[in-house]
Amino acid sequence: MPILFCNIGWMQSYEGLEGTNDELIGGGKYVTENKKGHEVCNFVPCGNYVYGHVESSRGDIETQISIERLGAGPHSEFVTGVDVIWTATSPTEKGRRVVGWFRNATVYRNRQKFKTPPTAQHRRDGITDYRIKAKISDAELLVPQDRDLVMPKGKGWMGEKAWWYANSDQQDVSSFLEVVQDLIKGKPALQIPAEEIQPPPSFEGAKKSIIVNVYERDPSARKACINHWGAKCIVCGFDFESAYGEIGKGFIHVHHLVPLSSIGKRYKIDPIKELRPICPNCHSMIHRERKKILTVEALRKVLKR
Repeated sequence: MPILFCNIGWMQSYEGLEGTNDELIGGGKYVTENKKGHEVCNFVPCGNYVYGHVESSRGDIETQISIERLGAGPHSEFVTGVDVIWTATSPTEKGRRVVGWFRNATVYRNRQKFKTPPTAQHRRDGITDYRIKAKISDAELLVPQDRDLVMPKGKGWMGEKAWWYANSDQQDVSSFLEVVQDLIKGKPALQIPAEEIQPPPSFEGAKKSIIVNVYERDPSARKACINHWGAKCIVCGFDFESAYGEIGKGFIHVHHLVPLSSIGKRYKIDPIKELRPICPNCHSMIHRERKKILTVEALRKVLKR
């Protein structure tokens, strides 16, 4: 199924501005100047459908969505069966994050005008058009605390345009798309701190990557670490197998003693010298303060207090 990423302003619920306690943050020059945007009603139920908007104009210039890149014919006005992933930049933690999606959506080449506002909220907010349509059963919005999937930046990723066709053949893009597909299928991938990112097997430190599933992407390094140190937390000694039985066998996080962000380049990792098995709780505490990552020894001292 083709996929389209659309970047919009940040909101809590995308169910309107007027008469609500929500606000629209970011989203480009139009939002900054007008304090509003057509995406504010992207998740307002309209009968059996939702109507999504992504800004397509810059001043007086209106840009078409190249739907032929999503499988449409050159003269088609819309294409069906597209997974649309909505992203927005967090106003507190930064980073362009996945906030929700429309599955099996209809994407229009040009802006579509409502004959009449589909809801009273659309009328209050002055929403007159849309770009994407989907059944309400195929629409899902993540609550802010669950918006932890961050899109990397740089060459091959989404640029200044408000939509991205995700057609790069880069390995990190392919890995990111797999994580996104798992997420919208209800199988969210394990998220790990940015310092713990791993590009292709056994080589790590690509600064632009911000998410990957370490257990799938570098099995050899993980396995070597656990074979040497065991699957018990090296800080607190917690053993998932002892606590949970068979389901916990072999489960543990793998921590880099030297943060990848401090290396700044790709390099061959030594899993015995540079990796340690650590439980999720201790791992989170080590990375709790981004500017002051604790050492294993420092966390042990904290735990003993």
